[in-house]
Amino acid sequence: MTYIEDFRIRLAEAILWCNAHISPSDPAWSLRSSILRPPGLRVCDFTSIGLSEIVNAVAGQRATFVTNQDRNQMKPARDLAGGRLLFCTSATESIPDGHVSAASRGFYDEDDLPPWDTWLYYIEPDKEIIGRGYQPEYLVSWVPRTWIDLAMIGVKEHFLDCMRWAEQTEIPFTRKLREAGLLG
Repeated sequence: MTYIEDFRIRLAEAILWCNAHISPSDPAWSLRSSILRPPGLRVCDFTSIGLSEIVNAVAGQRATFVTNQDRNQMKPARDLAGGRLLFCTSATESIPDGHVSAASRGFYDEDDLPPWDTWLYYIEPDKEIIGRGYQPEYLVSWVPRTWIDLAMIGVKEHFLDCMRWAEQTEIPFTRKLREAGLLG
């Protein structure tokens, strides 16, 4: 299975999970379920555990609850189901000041991260091109249509520009998503 096929399955699982658990009036907690709560919730904990491992643990736990069948039976997502893909560098770069958390009614937490139930993938810098300048790491999340305006607050207002939509990001991963028809 390629990483784009894996991504499509994770996306389908997240869409199914989030649509079943979202409470539009509670962006702070309805997609921060205790059952998917990641180990090491604070950014300072992420460095000792490993962000990729944390995101994989959340995705794996979500997959377990979405289906009791073999994961290969889950149909890959064909599109974003009206949502958008959010890329956040805030897991490693943000200096949280509380602004986007308050302005987004808690969609972003105190570490400027979106709800963990929406987490899909963690992209680390391409090791082959490290010598070619700075490359950020990205936490990739699916934002349900209901909360796109709340997520936009971080995209527009974060003082370090730590949040952006996938279609605003030009990296090998987004090129593959575009080729797969998941980005416009």
